[in-house]
Amino acid sequence: MICIVTQHFNLNRICLMLIGLWPYECSKLVRFQTFFCFTILISSVVYQLAVFISEDCTINLILKVFSIALLFFMYVIEYNSFRINRQIIKWSLDQLQHICDELKDEKEIDIMKKCGDDTRRYTILLILLDVINLIVIPLLPFLLYAYDVLLRINKYHISNVIHMLIPKHFLGRDNYIYLIILHSGSSIAIGGLILIATMTMCVAYIKHACGMFKIASYRIEKAIAINMLKNSSLENEFMMYREIIHAVDIHRKAMKSTILFFSGFQRSRFILLIIGVLTLSLNFYEVSFSDIIKYVFSNKFLKELK
Repeated sequence: MICIVTQHFNLNRICLMLIGLWPYECSKLVRFQTFFCFTILISSVVYQLAVFISEDCTINLILKVFSIALLFFMYVIEYNSFRINRQIIKWSLDQLQHICDELKDEKEIDIMKKCGDDTRRYTILLILLDVINLIVIPLLPFLLYAYDVLLRINKYHISNVIHMLIPKHFLGRDNYIYLIILHSGSSIAIGGLILIATMTMCVAYIKHACGMFKIASYRIEKAIAINMLKNSSLENEFMMYREIIHAVDIHRKAMKSTILFFSGFQRSRFILLIIGVLTLSLNFYEVSFSDIIKYVFSNKFLKELK
């Protein structure tokens, strides 16, 4: 007996519960978690766009603001897509559990258990990467400060490093630096957890869908093995047709549940793809544009002109 939720999707369940997206929980605490996470993400986008109220709208400012704001907007879209499709995710997991309950062959059960082991392995790896990022990024100012103290460079003072980490176009950068760090850090932490939770959930379901296709292939192989027996009889033919029917049945269920699971994310994934390419292009353009400006006003360029 395989329990999908507690055995295979346990880590995914914990990650989704932390941000209020686990479809089997709909309590007041979950609604508060959803409201809190959504408010933090929306406010991070609004705060970055608020600079246009007090500053002149220039091309350079637009590039700097949208290169960061679009990244946080991707968190909002990803979170909202999973929030809207809670019932689809729940139904897909129920269908997967129903398919696992019908498995009787030991090899078929082992195939699904291997899918669960792979799911846990991938989830742990991605969680560790996210935890390392959350630890290293906040420690960076202190590491630079320790480097400054040990070598007595007087360049990486803790306040200077913190100012370096915050973009210049952020409102209140000089007066409300700690509030900005708290708000931005919370947005990044929640956004990273959203990406890990949603990404691992999709990978886990794809892995189990592949497991169902492997079971269908295994059943067809059994049917072919029965057909190749020399002592062909009516009973063997009946067993062969039964295995083929079971293979087609689990293949049909796998296709149906997988298509339904990802059908609710088609529009959001299309929008995320466009925004991701646009964000990457803006960041690359900003880097190349700033390098060109520095080179134009450098002494080396002026000497070459002479």
